[in-house]
Amino acid sequence: MEVSDQFSDSEYFKDALRNFAIKRNFNFTFIKNDKQRVTVKCVAEGCEWRVHGSMEGSHEMFRIKIIYPTHMVAVAKDVLHGSEVASYDLLMWYTKKVLLTNPGSVDIVENDGPRFKRVFFAFKACVIGFKTRCRPLLYLDGTHLLGKYGGTLLGATGKDGNDGFFHVAFAIIDNETDANWTWSKGIISAVAKVFPSSPYVYCLRHLEANFMKANVRLGKSLKERCWSILSRIMFSCAEKEVNDVVADLLNTSADAHQWLIQKSDLAHLVNYMFKGGRWGEMYSNVVESFNAWIKEARHLPVINMVDSIRFKLMGMLCHRREQSHRWERHLYLVIHQEIEELVEESRNLLFDRSDGDHFEVVDQKNYCISLNARACSCHSWQVYGIPYKHACAIILQTDTNIHRYVNNYFTVDSYRQAYAEAIFPVANNYKPDDVNLELLMRPPITKKPIGRPRRKRLESQASIVHKLRCSRCHDADDVSGIGFGMTTDASLVMSVDGFAPVDGDSFGFRESVWMSSTFFNFSSEEGADHF
Repeated sequence: MEVSDQFSDSEYFKDALRNFAIKRNFNFTFIKNDKQRVTVKCVAEGCEWRVHGSMEGSHEMFRIKIIYPTHMVAVAKDVLHGSEVASYDLLMWYTKKVLLTNPGSVDIVENDGPRFKRVFFAFKACVIGFKTRCRPLLYLDGTHLLGKYGGTLLGATGKDGNDGFFHVAFAIIDNETDANWTWSKGIISAVAKVFPSSPYVYCLRHLEANFMKANVRLGKSLKERCWSILSRIMFSCAEKEVNDVVADLLNTSADAHQWLIQKSDLAHLVNYMFKGGRWGEMYSNVVESFNAWIKEARHLPVINMVDSIRFKLMGMLCHRREQSHRWERHLYLVIHQEIEELVEESRNLLFDRSDGDHFEVVDQKNYCISLNARACSCHSWQVYGIPYKHACAIILQTDTNIHRYVNNYFTVDSYRQAYAEAIFPVANNYKPDDVNLELLMRPPITKKPIGRPRRKRLESQASIVHKLRCSRCHDADDVSGIGFGMTTDASLVMSVDGFAPVDGDSFGFRESVWMSSTFFNFSSEEGADHF
């Protein structure tokens, strides 16, 4: 875009401006905007980029008259957020401030010589809240950072009883080690090493992506039919149901059946075979929710990004704490409504008593119930944590409030306890000036990728959205397809039984969650005992 460039009118000129801004990755604002003249400037404070165009009276053409082509966006960002280079060095200062304002938190920075390697954060309020009243499930995944020096943010996220995400800890790592890039392999061995007694399962959507990729030659229609059968296998809660659906898969496609058998780890896939408490969780959507929640922070210098995440967590905990004190019911509304539906389904079931605790229910087939063990032979009660219709039929006859048999994780009181602790503010008005700062820790060495920075990730085959057209007007906007978003191929959901010490911990006795060469450290003196 240069002086004397011509356009047919102001609208064509503004379209050209928008395309130019998209290509150069900046935003502009209008100072003057009418049919005769248009003046715009860069939105970044301190940036001198500016363009003015107006109509040429005799030629009836819109022409660029003035342009200041120099962009000062990088300078403006430094003024607003500070230097990205100095940001890594200031992590040492920031972690000390966090430990001072939020005692009991765990913040660790590790460097490789003069270069940043990784940093770990676990706020005391999050650790206590997870241990106190969140379901013992951890969702593990990572997301790439979008700043100048790249990197990856690894997160461990839980879920409260109201199905909201409850973030426990996060780490920021560099991108230079093979182990960090082979996340999908490292995370599995890491979980087995640190949580030997804690079963884990794979995210169903990531499995779908892997299945679609590994079975391209089956064709779209057959793949979708096979995946529908595979999903039924994963959701199955009884042995006979699993066997019947596996046989159905074999009859449909021998290749799809072979793919399932080669997995050879059905205990990490199927509800019935999972040895931990899964609570019916089949997807790692909660991690996607957290990643979307911090999306804007991923562009910031590292210290600003960390503080932005802390600030958002602080506000979220406070908001949910105050919100929960206005609730007057015993269970979450969704759980309460589900119980009512199950009660209605149970009213026509026949049953008889064996003794004071054991019952037999007839629902086409016979099912055995133990109220004290909170177990049913259909396994739904054990998997989901709430009494399903077979148990509801029995409980209704005992003059007992059915809510007593719902797991405590789904009660409002547990929710309040989970959010009882607060994350406290971290003042930065005395933060060292990053101008002329003597750097003790520098950014990681990164290789700039070819081309412009990618803003949208490449979707997997299972996440492609297909537009459907209205049969009347043929408009693609009337009916939309449904797609699924993906991250890494090895997003895990883990049932946590406890932490195990790891040998070779250079920080002394700590219980650590190793993720390939990247670790989550929980100091036994500074918060590990809360787990």
